[in-house]
Amino acid sequence: MGVVTTERIAPMGLEEDAIQVMRNRLVPRGEWPAFFDAFSHRYDGWLVTVRVLHPRFGSQMEACELPLAGVVAPPDAPIISLHVGRAASHIEHDIRSPREVWVELSAAGAEEAIGIESEDGTKTIIEFKTRRYRRPSMASPFDSSSRVRPPIPSIVTLTLNPCIDESASVEQVVPDRKLRCGPSAYEPGGGGINVARAIRRLGGDALAVFPAGGAAGQLLRGLLSAEGVPQRPIPIAGWTRESFNVFETSTGRQFRFVLPGPELTGT
Repeated sequence: MGVVTTERIAPMGLEEDAIQVMRNRLVPRGEWPAFFDAFSHRYDGWLVTVRVLHPRFGSQMEACELPLAGVVAPPDAPIISLHVGRAASHIEHDIRSPREVWVELSAAGAEEAIGIESEDGTKTIIEFKTRRYRRPSMASPFDSSSRVRPPIPSIVTLTLNPCIDESASVEQVVPDRKLRCGPSAYEPGGGGINVARAIRRLGGDALAVFPAGGAAGQLLRGLLSAEGVPQRPIPIAGWTRESFNVFETSTGRQFRFVLPGPELTGT
């Protein structure tokens, strides 16, 4: 990847017309999944501020000094998902139709921010904060001069084949006809995920680890975020599986359709 000099957004607190020339390293599109996976591990827990600069609506702050949870760029989906915060403070920000990714470098060549530009010209800037997060009377063996390590849940669940459970109702299930269903509901599913959800409802925290891919994987992560479940999705090329449950109101019977999950490999 070559290093280029170009104009980017000024540091926080300056007006948009006070633009600073910064050195940037462009990231080729084909390297985005691996780049963001390595980036997420390298800066896991660092305090970050996320700003969005829209061509029409100006600059908006999405998150201010929250620990980074991860950035996911599925190889087959036109979206990059940014996760910051922990548990109840978790924020998910989706960047749709990204066309360019760059790393903003200091004069010494150190990484200071990540920039992502969408097809419509909207720019999302992830700025790193170097001050250390400290908790009173608690010392972490993971602390460094700039690393943030919020408390890690003592329970971690692993779900190898998670799913989206979609449910709806119909008066009667009959073959060869279109069946007009009632409103549908969506829930995250899978053994380990359900355990993490139950622990969350009981007032605890459990980290849900699971593979996620495609639009269903995006929905799964969003549903867990809405419930405040800490998560660590592992991006995959395949689509997260779905299941469909139909309740027949005339008889009280339930029909459950379970689709196969994606194939996981060791690569």
